Amino acid sequence: MVATAGAGKTQLAMRVMRDALAQGKSALYVCFNRPLAEHIRAIAPKEAKIANHHQLSAAVARDAGSPPDFNQPNVFATLEECFAAVPVPDH
Repeated sequence: MVATAGAGKTQLAMRVMRDALAQGKSALYVCFNRPLAEHIRAIAPKEAKIANHHQLSAAVARDAGSPPDFNQPNVFATLEECFAAVPVPDH
């Protein structure tokens, strides 16, 4: 969804997450940056999974058997390549 600040995007996302969880489904909310992910995590239902793009990419890489090495200068490019190449599991 694209809309201006204050249009209700976050409230809509919270409602969609609550509805999914009430139906026994899982909910994943992915943000572009960490501060936004931390804010959403604070207001989202506890059962929802909240991550920023790189956190999700790192989790997918770990699940695929390629844990990220954050000491490498190109770690974020490597994470993005892995994310693009590995199918995201249902969990």
